[in-house]
Amino acid sequence: MIFLFVGAYSINREYVIEYLKSNGFKVSVFGKGWNKSISINEMNEVMLKSKINFKFIEQYSN
Repeated sequence: MIFLFVGAYSINREYVIEYLKSNGFKVSVFGKGWNKSISINEMNEVMLKSKINFKFIEQYSN
């Protein structure tokens, strides 16, 4: 696996992940709403196997 994202589903996150996949990147996704939940131990294992772990920071405005 090249890219890894562990976190809850959102439409914005799905858009970016699908963009990466459609451009030939291998992306693994785990977390609530992705239908691929994993334990803490499993998360540590997949993080060690990936080359890039990424996080989305979403900005909310009032």
